Amino acid sequence: SLPIQILVGSKDHLVPKESTLAIQKLNQKSEFTIREVKVGHIGLSVSQKSHQNLWPQVLEWLE
Repeated sequence: SLPIQILVGSKDHLVPKESTLAIQKLNQKSEFTIREVKVGHIGLSVSQKSHQNLWPQVLEWLE
């Protein structure tokens, strides 16, 4: 049971939020951190919104 961080793009039509969060049902022993940004699939990686708001939190969580 390792901590798991889930990144969700609320406008992602390729991997909808429900699909992204399905891992929680499969692994109920882990502690989950869920981060959601109002971007699409690619926007999670390359949007200004993600670079300013999401990725600093992801890096802090990894430390």
